[in-house]
Amino acid sequence: MRLIQDLGERPAAAFPSSHVGTAVVVLCYSFYNAKKLFWYFLPVLILIFLSTVYIRAHYLIDSIAGLLTGPVLYYSGNHIYTTIKKISVNKKRAQV
Repeated sequence: MRLIQDLGERPAAAFPSSHVGTAVVVLCYSFYNAKKLFWYFLPVLILIFLSTVYIRAHYLIDSIAGLLTGPVLYYSGNHIYTTIKKISVNKKRAQV
């Protein structure tokens, strides 16, 4: 088992940090939809950011990239969802 671990993926080798990126997406969602939850999630995001570097799950640059890609994924996902919803509504109107 040790040999498999030694030959496998190295620690701190994921770019960007999906841990931090997902936390940022949740933080963005709560900022726009549940302001009260935002203030609870903000310290959690900070702790996730710091702890992923501290426990060497990611390099600092991986966590920073997670901070930057999180909002991009939130806004692009939100845009895609709204576009699909508009298309769906237009199709239903066309059928009636």
